[in-house]
Amino acid sequence: MPQRHNCTKCRSLEANNFSGNVPPELGNMVSLKELRISDNGFESRIPEFIGNFTKLNRL
Repeated sequence: MPQRHNCTKCRSLEANNFSGNVPPELGNMVSLKELRISDNGFESRIPEFIGNFTKLNRL
């Protein structure tokens, strides 16, 4: 049986046509290792709470 990649510390929100600001609720996910938010219509800067993601190695 092929092994399935399961990354519970990764979130991909790429290419979903999101707009407005990056949701502040993402700030609660401080153990994320990877966060992908490209190819959306976010209008704000990268939020300061990203600095609390001490395990993040890919944005």
